[in-house]
Amino acid sequence: MLLGELGATVVGIDYDPKKLADARADAAGRGLSHVTFLEADAETADYARLCPGITAVTAHLCMSEGIVRRAAAALPPGGRFVFCAHHPDHHRETGRAPTFGMAEDLLAGLLEKVGFSPEHLRSNVETRQYASFEGLLEAFGASPKQVDLWEPLRARFASGERHLTRAHVIGDAVRR
Repeated sequence: MLLGELGATVVGIDYDPKKLADARADAAGRGLSHVTFLEADAETADYARLCPGITAVTAHLCMSEGIVRRAAAALPPGGRFVFCAHHPDHHRETGRAPTFGMAEDLLAGLLEKVGFSPEHLRSNVETRQYASFEGLLEAFGASPKQVDLWEPLRARFASGERHLTRAHVIGDAVRR
């Protein structure tokens, strides 16, 4: 929503109708009539067809080879691909790698391969301690229906290991 609040024309895509409805309501509540949302899969959508005249693609917490390739195919020379994606170490204490995470070195190679010149690319990995499992849930604003997402950590916290790693790859690349 930040880009929309700054005046940019924004088209958001997601394949989840509930997330789209929430995003539409949020945009309407902020008076952002130039922000629209379409139901589409970011890994397979034709961004140029969905957004004629596209000049930038952003990816937020979701990264895959398909997304990088679609961004490269849609952007003109000088177009920007800006992202903050999960790193494979994100929430590593759960024992599950993020579905849409990518390591910095793999992402750097892929960006170059499909015609991007990375201007900024770095990983941010931070491990935080929490006093209790309940403190962790509170820090993340987890609602009762979301608690199941955190269940793998409950036993770790009970055994005395009370930390959680947050890891992201942040980047800005220009289409050659």
